[in-house]
Amino acid sequence: MHAFVTTALLIILLPFVHIQPAAADEIEDAVQAYSRADYSAAINLARPLAEAGDSDAQYLMGMASLDGNGVSQSMVEAYMWFEMVVHYGNMRVEKLEQELLSLEGQLADAVLDRDDVASQLELNQVAEANERAYAWRPGKAP
Repeated sequence: MHAFVTTALLIILLPFVHIQPAAADEIEDAVQAYSRADYSAAINLARPLAEAGDSDAQYLMGMASLDGNGVSQSMVEAYMWFEMVVHYGNMRVEKLEQELLSLEGQLADAVLDRDDVASQLELNQVAEANERAYAWRPGKAP
């Protein structure tokens, strides 16, 4: 039952954690292996990622250590892996919060500047600008 809960938690929580694209396939493979109870494969895939700082892999290693799946059961190891996720995850959250605050300020400035420019345009010009803005996609000239 605990293994089922572990697998379910991994499947539910992993989409909410940032994953580097190169490691994404590997950690997904590790989670799938873990859910199939192929613990040896899961550990072989997850350990190098965990040691490189991948929080998803660290979490998987923590669960494996807690349950003794593919590694020796060790509460100390489980705690270590979970602590790494929490500690370094908090550092990432703090950095993201700083980036969001910066973006929030930039967005507020852009809204004020946009509204100032809009007050100097005719309605059809605002409509044209909106149409062009909404049609834009990355890599496409506006």
